[in-house]
Amino acid sequence: MEPSGEFESLINDVKNSLGDSLISMKIFTSDGIILYSDSKQSPGEDFLVASFSAMAEISKSISAHLSLKEPSILLLEEGHFILIRRVIRDVILMVNVKGSYEDHLEAIAGILRRLSEFFH
Repeated sequence: MEPSGEFESLINDVKNSLGDSLISMKIFTSDGIILYSDSKQSPGEDFLVASFSAMAEISKSISAHLSLKEPSILLLEEGHFILIRRVIRDVILMVNVKGSYEDHLEAIAGILRRLSEFFH
């Protein structure tokens, strides 16, 4: 899906805030509809998005059951990390970023804030 207008500007700002550290990014709904992806649609991508959507829904359910604020899902690998985070009730962000989460914490917080404002 090609973004247009204000959404395209938002996507470009998000990409620029992470710069060359951004490996990939997807924005999708909790039921697996891809709103933005920087890769071509494929069965493998559909599977990943469905899996990440399920992970986010499980996280939401566990957090509600335990009366916790919904956490981010952070997958760590040497040299990069994947963050899966609910932006609003039905929209989820997944970014794969080079470096450590701590090094990009401020940029990630800004991205989540911008996306939340846009989707509200």
